[in-house]
Amino acid sequence: MKLHLVKYVVVLSLVVLSAYVNAQEQIIKDNLQIGEYDYSIELGPGKRLYFGGISESTDLLSMYRYNEAFNSSHLRVEIGDDHGSPGDRFVVGAKDYRTGLYHPYFQVLANGNIGVGMNEPAEKLSVNGNIRTKEIKVEAANWPDYVFKKDYALRSLSELNTYIEEHGHLPDIPKAAEVEKEGVSLGEMNKLLLKKVEELTLYILNQEKRISELEKI
Repeated sequence: MKLHLVKYVVVLSLVVLSAYVNAQEQIIKDNLQIGEYDYSIELGPGKRLYFGGISESTDLLSMYRYNEAFNSSHLRVEIGDDHGSPGDRFVVGAKDYRTGLYHPYFQVLANGNIGVGMNEPAEKLSVNGNIRTKEIKVEAANWPDYVFKKDYALRSLSELNTYIEEHGHLPDIPKAAEVEKEGVSLGEMNKLLLKKVEELTLYILNQEKRISELEKI
């Protein structure tokens, strides 16, 4: 009887100790390594660090090393398994100690969109704020060299004046209210501005011809 009681106490102690170890926080004061280094060339994912959620039905979130090729490795962050959905996301932010609220600053959605200062980015990169860069390269098609072709239908200056008086802006250029609401596409706007510069060049050349002809009289 006493032997069975001792076994029961030992088993119960192990269960309680296991639950305590699983529940407690662990402070690591040195390096933490997940998995062992294997110097053989093995491609694919290594050991993962999983982050549990409040429910077993939530998507698994993990970080792991992925060997793409020899001497080519990735550190991958896997945000669920709903590829193409805006629900799962990788978020970088800060908590306000006064209110306890979390403020997201940078987000990568599972549909590939990235937002800086935006909660629901609708483009591949949406930034709510200023951007400072040395150069931006915009790819554009249908560059307006066609303006200088002989068959290009250039408005007369009187037609252009009538259009401006009626609409309050140049042809093909969006209204100020539209720009304030929708913004502008840099590639498309650069094409339109170049088109207007080329049309202006034609107007100047035509006026120069008329002046030269008048001077001959």
